[in-house]
Amino acid sequence: MKFTLKFSHRKWLVALALMGAVSPVILPLVPAHAVEPKDVNPKAMEDLKGFFDKAEEGNALFTQKKYAESAAAFAAGNALYVRAMKRDGYVDRLGFTINAGAWPSFRYYGYGQTQNPDVQELPDGKIQGNTGGFHAAILAMWQDAAILSGAQTFPFDSRDANGEPEMTEMSEDHLDSVIRFLYRPAAQFELPVRDDQWKSVLLWSRHAKLILDYAAQKYPAWKTADLNWGTNDGKSQINVDEAIAHMNKNIAEAEPELKDVTAKVRATDPTAYDTIFQSDMGILNEVLAGVNKDGYMKWDWIINLYITKDFMTERRKMYAKMWADDGKTMPPAKIAPLEKKYAAIKAAIEKNAPRWSFPAGKTHDATIEARSKSAINFFVPGATVYKTALATDGWGIVKDDNTGLPDYRQRAVMLLIRKPGEKWAWLVMGSYMQDYAGGGTYNSAGKFSPFQGRVQKPS
Repeated sequence: MKFTLKFSHRKWLVALALMGAVSPVILPLVPAHAVEPKDVNPKAMEDLKGFFDKAEEGNALFTQKKYAESAAAFAAGNALYVRAMKRDGYVDRLGFTINAGAWPSFRYYGYGQTQNPDVQELPDGKIQGNTGGFHAAILAMWQDAAILSGAQTFPFDSRDANGEPEMTEMSEDHLDSVIRFLYRPAAQFELPVRDDQWKSVLLWSRHAKLILDYAAQKYPAWKTADLNWGTNDGKSQINVDEAIAHMNKNIAEAEPELKDVTAKVRATDPTAYDTIFQSDMGILNEVLAGVNKDGYMKWDWIINLYITKDFMTERRKMYAKMWADDGKTMPPAKIAPLEKKYAAIKAAIEKNAPRWSFPAGKTHDATIEARSKSAINFFVPGATVYKTALATDGWGIVKDDNTGLPDYRQRAVMLLIRKPGEKWAWLVMGSYMQDYAGGGTYNSAGKFSPFQGRVQKPS
């Protein structure tokens, strides 16, 4: 396995790029509970990378049903995890992500996902959690691999402070304890269940059946024995064949139900979509109304349309990510109304531009207009300025809410400009402000900033 250590602001990203056909695993080590990267021992980080390497190897072997080799890989990985914990006790608080599609057996049997909230599969197929929870899930997978391989010992649930499990001898009693732990949660579901429970039914039942099938072969006497594994159809004691039949029944019902639930979820819009979409449509409607009324738009829309030209580009990315985060692909129809409205705004601007001329009869102040003219190139580099004037006859005084004293004064200024390469000119409206200097006077220097504009003919 190839490792690349990357630094990204305050996060450490350890990219584990697998060399074979398995999807790459991305392990973002994001410290939780206010743990900073500088607090994590670098040697512990190296041990942790080795742990994930061995965990991936063990999963691949498990999928191939090479259980003895899988158990050996998990054991080696666990030793590295314990070393990491001995070096730095914060290791178990670091976060991880497994890419969608990777680690098939880990997913299929739901290791860590049913009983451990620190490991969760997200709607987009990624598995996330913290390394402490992931280690617990790998111990469960190691336990199963050891049992299925016929090993003399297997890791049991108990762990010390560094994550080292207790190794238990294989016996009927100990395997019975493992099955009770797996079967009882799966058996407690009374089908049908709520939509949000079908995945738990399926994962618990698959996991229990995996070990039950092995137990039926290892201990044939269990096929007729009365075992205290939990209630099944009103019986407090059942045999292994009855337990397997129960799990098969759960799986047969849960698989199509979960498929339907997943399809239904994928067919629904993301939770935030409607709110954000309605807000965007409201903004676009407001812009279109202004363009049709007097041509004016807020300055940020001049930027969106003619400078960055990225409003719809950014919106497409945002909505696509919204769907992707839910594990879905955005239907083009979901953003089509925004595309249509955006196009209507551009068409209205083009249609109305010849209607507008530079207002006549306005007052002038050579100093204010010169400073505003100089400042406009900061906002629109290379702009040609055709005309300037004051938009208001006097100063507006803005006072401090607490003291009642003047804070600054301002006048509206208009500049008729053209950005290089544009067909039409823009009438830019801006505010020229001077800070209060005290004693009834204001600083002679002022600053100009645009607040709205319209597209029009250059005259």
